[in-house]
Amino acid sequence: RRTASARRHHRVRGNRGGRDVDVESNSSSASSSDDTSPDKARRRKRRSRSSVNARKTKVLLSTCLDTHSEMCTANFNTKMECETSKDKDNIRMMVEQLNEQMGNLIESQNDQSNEMKRLIESQNGQSKVLEKLRKQLEFHTNITGHAESNAPRSQMNQVPPPRYQLVFRFAPTDKIETGKTIKITVALVEAISGRPVEDGPLASITVELVVVNSKFNQYDNQHNWSREDFERNIVKPRCENSAAGGADQSVKSIVSNGRFNLDRGVGCYSGSAIFENSHNRKVRLAAMAVFPTEERVLEALSNPLLVRDHVQSGKQSNLHPNNSNGQ
Repeated sequence: RRTASARRHHRVRGNRGGRDVDVESNSSSASSSDDTSPDKARRRKRRSRSSVNARKTKVLLSTCLDTHSEMCTANFNTKMECETSKDKDNIRMMVEQLNEQMGNLIESQNDQSNEMKRLIESQNGQSKVLEKLRKQLEFHTNITGHAESNAPRSQMNQVPPPRYQLVFRFAPTDKIETGKTIKITVALVEAISGRPVEDGPLASITVELVVVNSKFNQYDNQHNWSREDFERNIVKPRCENSAAGGADQSVKSIVSNGRFNLDRGVGCYSGSAIFENSHNRKVRLAAMAVFPTEERVLEALSNPLLVRDHVQSGKQSNLHPNNSNGQ
């Protein structure tokens, strides 16, 4: 090595100028290259280790990111499942509520339909009743018009309607025999309402039983008449000196002992009798207030009945309750 070095040194010294510099620079570069080769190796090792560490770190980071992403995804999915379950429960509850409300609405609609059907049926029934009443009114109007045209002029006189009237609660219905006692029950009522009058001066008035013509208000279409019209239709005895019960009668009549008093608006009497009958004919029993009162009291009328002579018929009188209100 020393010989080689001397030779290189000798060649270098023999050169001039820049050649010496070149030789020296080459020599220094060679020596530097010889000196730094271990450093390069160490650097390469360090670089390789860094690369490996970087790759490991990258892989680790990637793994961590993947794991975190999976965890986040799992948490998100879990939350979504919970929310979805809650939403499903809420939706189920809403559907149940809607179904319940729909059922209530349907039930209410059915009830309304049934109520509407009942109302329609009731309306139809009322329509039938009204139609029936209309026909009856029309029929009654026709009969009334005919009756009024044939009624006596005295009965057609218009008089103020009375507030009170007498009615028969009990009276004969078919026939009466002369000389047989007549059982009757008379009551005082209000003309419009039919309510019994139990108090006041009129509740104890004296009433007289008489007989009137059967044609008096024969169609029962009059609810009012004057006292004069009523007295003109009373059946009177053929002879003025006939035994008609004495002076206790307010009018001449074929009824004997016809007077009696009301007690609290009602009078039950069985002491009167018909004493005379020229021939078998139909009449009406009537009850009238004897003395004039402050207010007009309409007389009571029974249904038409037949009067027979007791000697000819030899039959007992047939007495039954009378359902007539005896206007």
